[in-house]
Amino acid sequence: MRESASLNDPIFSDAGTATALEFCDGTSPMYFDLNSDGSGHKAIILPVGGHREPVDIQHLIPHLIPFRQDENAHWHRAIDLQLDGPTVLSFSIQRVPAAVEKLLAYAGAVKEDVDYFVFHQANKMINETIRKKLGLSTEKVPSTLRKFGNTSSASLPVTMTVRINKELSASRKRVLLSGFGIGLSWGACLVDIEGAKFPDLIES
Repeated sequence: MRESASLNDPIFSDAGTATALEFCDGTSPMYFDLNSDGSGHKAIILPVGGHREPVDIQHLIPHLIPFRQDENAHWHRAIDLQLDGPTVLSFSIQRVPAAVEKLLAYAGAVKEDVDYFVFHQANKMINETIRKKLGLSTEKVPSTLRKFGNTSSASLPVTMTVRINKELSASRKRVLLSGFGIGLSWGACLVDIEGAKFPDLIES
């Protein structure tokens, strides 16, 4: 599975990852909590470029690029990402901590059972608020925001590769992964990782 972030918008940095899972008899189960609420789809949206309205020539020629007014009376180019910052902030800090708590309860686990909590690298304010609401120490919550910024869907494997690869390679660790964003969607996974292999990070 390949995950990537767009190079075309300054909100995101660029990264790509590939993850392979190996089945092992007798291993501990993985637990998931996955959610989506389409009523918030306008909080992070590209109006043009998908199935609803594919990119056409008039969207790309500079003097023809149309501008559109949104419900907040802001004007945007149709091909530009539109992000409602306050809505995304509120969504992230409300939904993600609740999802983590729900998943732990479902798995019969407590936060002290988890070695690392790896969150999507949204921005410092969002991630620090989530960490503090959950009462987690900074040592348990690795971050790559300062080095790479928001690498979109690649941020979870990038953070594991850069910050905790030695720990995950050396012995079994219980890790809670949580991603959230466009959709609006959010989810979490509790998994035991043992004998992980991390290739060298390639930067260009």
